[in-house]
Amino acid sequence: MLGISGFELYRFIKKNLVHEKVTIVICSSKNQAIHRLWVKKQGADAYITKLYTPEQLLSIVQSLEA
Repeated sequence: MLGISGFELYRFIKKNLVHEKVTIVICSSKNQAIHRLWVKKQGADAYITKLYTPEQLLSIVQSLEA
């Protein structure tokens, strides 16, 4: 992915004031508790692990809109 990790991209987006209110859902193959904790500490809005269904992703997005 463009020579940077998804987490690096996330940090770039959140630091840029133009994008600071963008909702970000992290989609990862990493499913250990430590990964979920790290993402939460970074301030991500949601975290979902692969292989997820379209319905699961839609449910997360809808919960963030509320």
